Amino acid sequence: MRVYLQLAGIGVCLCSLAAHAQVRARQANDYSTGAGIGQCIAGGCEVFRGTILTDGAKPGEPVSIRVDEALYGMSAPPTTVALPYPGLEGGLRNLAYAWGGVQVARNVRVTVIITTQGGLMSGPGEPALVTSDERLGGVIRTLAEEAAQLDRSPELISGAVASLSTDPNPALAGLLFSRLAFRAIKQPELVGGLLIQMLPNRSVPPEELENIAIHLALTYALLSDDGKAAALRRFTDLGEQSDVPAAKAAYAGLAHIATHFPVRTTIPPATLMAIENNYRALIHKGSITRNKALEAGLGFKAE
Repeated sequence: MRVYLQLAGIGVCLCSLAAHAQVRARQANDYSTGAGIGQCIAGGCEVFRGTILTDGAKPGEPVSIRVDEALYGMSAPPTTVALPYPGLEGGLRNLAYAWGGVQVARNVRVTVIITTQGGLMSGPGEPALVTSDERLGGVIRTLAEEAAQLDRSPELISGAVASLSTDPNPALAGLLFSRLAFRAIKQPELVGGLLIQMLPNRSVPPEELENIAIHLALTYALLSDDGKAAALRRFTDLGEQSDVPAAKAAYAGLAHIATHFPVRTTIPPATLMAIENNYRALIHKGSITRNKALEAGLGFKAE
């Protein structure tokens, strides 16, 4: 009986770990979806819900989709849209990725994102994403509504970022990060302050912290003295933490800043020592690899 209970306990633990991994993967996917939509919106895109009218797809021939509901960027939505469908050609434009295995059959409901300006992976009028997944479609709908609201009232972005700490929403976090990243030059003080709030944040997957840190570091040169001090303080605080993703993100941000600005003398010696000790400890544990730019900029030694 004891062996049975032990095995049952192991099974529960494994199921719990699997469930946790699924949640983490979903959070990461939601964040990526939000960030991707934010980038697409910055470059120009349209989002709609529709119904496939074509019964069966032929390589290289467009698929007709009825526009049932415009979600973003379509002031005068057409009745139908003929979407390019992947053929046998290669190249940078990846229509196969955009369609993502959607079954092309009459009456299949889809959510569609179309680029209006074109980019690396798609040209004007080509799909950036076509999905029949209802959950993903719901996420995209919510993000499109949020983006439209922020277009109408840009000042709401501060409240939206603040909500991420109390009401975790990785998809919204991804959308907001992209919007901030693309407007840093015009509003550096606002962007810097909000990126600080996202570093770290309950809505941001740990693996995305380093990217946010780098964008904050890239904004550093545009900040006021108070803004620079706040950014540097956030990085130094995180650099002392045992939380690996947060500390690693801080080291990336500090490395960039210290490479271009003489900040070493502005950091209290005790703080520098604490960061260096934590940096070395994480290296010795195998949690992180050496950051030579950080070592050169702040005079750290890995050994």
